[in-house]
Amino acid sequence: LAASGFLSWAGVIVASGLVLLCNHFHLDAGAMLIVLAALTLALTIWALRVLPDFLVRFAVLVITRTLYRIRIRGLENVPLDGPGLLVCNHVSYMDAVLLVATQQRRLRFIMARDRYEQLRFLRPIFKLGGVIPIAMNDSPKELVRSLRDARAALDEGYLVVIFAEGALTRTGNLREFRRGFEHILKGSNYPIIPVHIGGAWGSLATYYHGQLVRRRGTLGRYPVTVQFGAHLPSTAAAPEVREAVMELSCAYFADRKAQRRPLGTEFIRTARRNWGQRAISSSSGQQLTFGKALTGAIALSRKLRTLTAGSDRVGVLLPASAGGALANVAVTLLGKTSVNLNFTASREAFASAIRQCGLQHIITARAFLEKFPNLPLPEGSLLFVEDLLAGLTRGEKLRAWLAARLLPRRWLAVFPGGFDADRVATIIFSSGSTGEPKGVMLSHHNILSNIESLRAVFSAAPTDNLCAALPFFHSLGYTGTLWFPLLCGFSVVYHPNPLDGGVIAQLVRENHSTMLFATPGFLMVYLRKAAKTDFASLKYVVCGAEKLSTRLATAFEEKFGVRPLEGYGATELAPVATLSLPHVEAGGVFQAGWKESSVGLPLPGVALKVVDPDTGRPERHARLPRQARADRRGFARRLVSHRRHRAH
Repeated sequence: LAASGFLSWAGVIVASGLVLLCNHFHLDAGAMLIVLAALTLALTIWALRVLPDFLVRFAVLVITRTLYRIRIRGLENVPLDGPGLLVCNHVSYMDAVLLVATQQRRLRFIMARDRYEQLRFLRPIFKLGGVIPIAMNDSPKELVRSLRDARAALDEGYLVVIFAEGALTRTGNLREFRRGFEHILKGSNYPIIPVHIGGAWGSLATYYHGQLVRRRGTLGRYPVTVQFGAHLPSTAAAPEVREAVMELSCAYFADRKAQRRPLGTEFIRTARRNWGQRAISSSSGQQLTFGKALTGAIALSRKLRTLTAGSDRVGVLLPASAGGALANVAVTLLGKTSVNLNFTASREAFASAIRQCGLQHIITARAFLEKFPNLPLPEGSLLFVEDLLAGLTRGEKLRAWLAARLLPRRWLAVFPGGFDADRVATIIFSSGSTGEPKGVMLSHHNILSNIESLRAVFSAAPTDNLCAALPFFHSLGYTGTLWFPLLCGFSVVYHPNPLDGGVIAQLVRENHSTMLFATPGFLMVYLRKAAKTDFASLKYVVCGAEKLSTRLATAFEEKFGVRPLEGYGATELAPVATLSLPHVEAGGVFQAGWKESSVGLPLPGVALKVVDPDTGRPERHARLPRQARADRRGFARRLVSHRRHRAH
């Protein structure tokens, strides 16, 4: 700002002096303009020689302030002077521009040689910025020269930036880090500063949906957060630095907690954007658009407000269905905690869940209770959803429609005492097979974070459809088949029994479903009952809960043309932690999304490490006695620790 002000006043003084000088020599307007242009050109050349990156920085600031809304975290970790190596994840061709916009200091970038040579029109700017091109297929002489140039820049006191993945991510997941920066820092004590760019995936110049995004994805400025981590020693290996960047992605999700809105509020926003599009359907024939689903949920919540007054928790005893989805949304709009009861559990476990939560009201349906007549339900606690909906008058329906269409979102999702992102959204109980069932309390932030991670790797579009048969008392059923489609703006079709292979095949075929969540046991049923063409529309078949055998995955792929991919999670993690994805090849770069006998890579926002079970120290630092190592062979001596901010 000081430089800009100085230049502005200097320009005024120079222009005034030039006018007086031209008047003194009786020059006409044309001659005056020529002299002024020549002076401007001379000053520009002089400025570029003295401050070669000044023009580049000015252009960067204009671009970033126009396209992005940048938040900077951990800037105190970047030294005000002296050298440092910034190691950053790579999601967008605009990453370098975003980093320049965060710094007052001049940055020197290590850049892939193929991009350096392709962008010929930017070559002068690259030279002004001191860009260092490098490639893995360079000759040994060129490779050594590039590494020496990078080391020389550090020796001169610059901040050097390297994208250690070597290429942009094609799936949204962090790629493996290459070890080139280890050679740059060898024998030095220069700090490594891990950097994470969060929120840029899906914006301009990313490979979202498997192809390069060339247009802005939002009308306003795109929100991006740049996180700078604590210093790592120059001896840190590539896996350690990658782990630090992964942990910064967790910090990015934690930082978003302050901006979180309730699940119900987010659904209202999505429903209004996709008002007339299909949202929820079921095997019983129900068809709801986003507008009808929101209207129905608001009308149901107003009926429940009086009936459930004084209760913070409301039980839901319904299968995967349109009614079950609306009941959960209605409870959330009231600012209450939903408890989806496991109707397949033992009588003791079922009664224990009701007792632990102190449930006084349970939403269910008569037709459903006829199939489970022996459930130990408290007397006078049942609220039948068909009665609640049938009792709606025409005036109530009209008021609900007007509210869904016009009222501010904060008026429709009411939280007594105010909303906190750590507020419990649902309680999901274990089956109780090993004793008293345990209730896992998941907050709005937990579920929204997991949905944001799933949205990043699935690249869901409004034309997608999810075939869902997992019950809502299952964590993946609640997060993945209830809120994931409703908040991402694509449709879902429900069926209460995942073992009805013929019905599932029919639903996938008729709804052109692109996603299917199941278990290996369910896949075996579908393999027998479904025809080859039934699953032709599927792009993602994700399974968990038990081991997926290579034989089953291969047989499924050979018959239906889509390979089931395995993931891993836990109810406490809301629930997905790692996921396998289809391979992607885009922009001439191949990125593997899955590996045989693997549960996949950590989702964005999840960090994973292996630690010693006794000391808690990372495995690379563990030192066990010989006998202890012999006793703990294999997986038993390791403890896998998943880090997600306040996940438990």
